[in-house]
Amino acid sequence: IFEEEFPRSVLHCIAECRRAIEAIGRPFGVDATEADRKFEDLHRWLASRKILDLINNGLHESLTHVVDSIHGIGHAIQETYFMGQAPASKAFEQKQTQG
Repeated sequence: IFEEEFPRSVLHCIAECRRAIEAIGRPFGVDATEADRKFEDLHRWLASRKILDLINNGLHESLTHVVDSIHGIGHAIQETYFMGQAPASKAFEQKQTQG
């Protein structure tokens, strides 16, 4: 779960997904997307725990939290890159109103 160098670990997979999103880039005029924030939240949640924490708090519940968080990240990616509208730049808006 926690070993970032192990290709099947949760942290490794999250880091790879985040790098892929960074390679795509953000919509114009956006500093951080909802997906960025959700990636950071999940990474912070995992980084603050040890395996015994997950077991003591209920392994099923802990892994359900991870899966639900990943689902939320996927939804945010869909909204940002496939369904949502990127905010128009101020220069573009001004050009359209003057045009």
